[in-house]
Amino acid sequence: MSAIRVNIGECAVEDCPKDAYCLGWCKMHYTRWERNGTTELKPRILRSQQTCVVEECYHPVAVREWCSRHYQRVRRYGDPNHTLLPTLGFTLEERFFYYVAEDGPIPRAHPELGPCLPWTGGLTNGYGAFNGSYAHRFLYELAFGPIPSGLEVTHLCHAHDDSCPGGETCFHRRCCNPEHLEAVAPAEKTARSRVAASNQSRRCTTHCRRGHRFTPENTYYPSGSTQRHCKTCLTAARLVQNHIRRARLLGAFVEAVHPLVLAERDNWICGICQMPIDPLLTYPNPGYRSIDHIIPLSRGGEHSYTNTRIAHLSCNNKRRTAKNETFEVAAELVT
Repeated sequence: MSAIRVNIGECAVEDCPKDAYCLGWCKMHYTRWERNGTTELKPRILRSQQTCVVEECYHPVAVREWCSRHYQRVRRYGDPNHTLLPTLGFTLEERFFYYVAEDGPIPRAHPELGPCLPWTGGLTNGYGAFNGSYAHRFLYELAFGPIPSGLEVTHLCHAHDDSCPGGETCFHRRCCNPEHLEAVAPAEKTARSRVAASNQSRRCTTHCRRGHRFTPENTYYPSGSTQRHCKTCLTAARLVQNHIRRARLLGAFVEAVHPLVLAERDNWICGICQMPIDPLLTYPNPGYRSIDHIIPLSRGGEHSYTNTRIAHLSCNNKRRTAKNETFEVAAELVT
């Protein structure tokens, strides 16, 4: 039976100037009473601050009053505590430690922490899997309580261990020693990883992998990135692509000819003037290395190692503009 609507006077709630809608309250206070049983506004609790109502479950609420795992159990079986695994009289802790070995290795980077206790059960991404979660996270909550909001559980035995290959093959991911676990911020967890160590070593380098020094004039930073690039190497790669593009337009045979490989083959000696080439010079210095085609591409030559040689940039330009050079002279240079 619906309530009798009476519109007489103002709302009965103190300091509410609205007109009465039903039972002496305005529409807003009447709706609160109908939903919550009181006209007072209940304090709003963010869903991210609520935890699952299931006992000993500290995961955040996903749907209604349960976390995602227990809500799926309610949907399928009607009971958030339903499990397909037989308990056989063992508690959850006893089942967990059944899969924890006691004869693990001592971490090389931090031997003072004691031996690792590897997980012998199933794995997910290299981590131990237990009760719908990672084994090390379950162990942390079991030993130290809920994981603080915004923090992640990391392995101290893995930090700064250069011998660890990382990834899913990382042995430390299976460690279930509570003394090796610590809840830290995501930035701190990344700083302890091999990725951070690799980035730090990269920042400490003064030369690129081909020996060019990272000077302000020779360093390039892509837009929105902090990774350094060598301008000399980028210029060399651009020139290589220009040669390949030009050879393809002329229909010539194309081979991936790199100037550094060509220079090492010719002992850094210019094939035109027979003078040495300085490998530290940068483009567009006249003495910079360049690829010279013995039989020009315009005369049917190939873009291959057999038809190319290293030369000074100035010598290559002079040979290109020479008017008295004939095809026969160029063909003699091949032999």
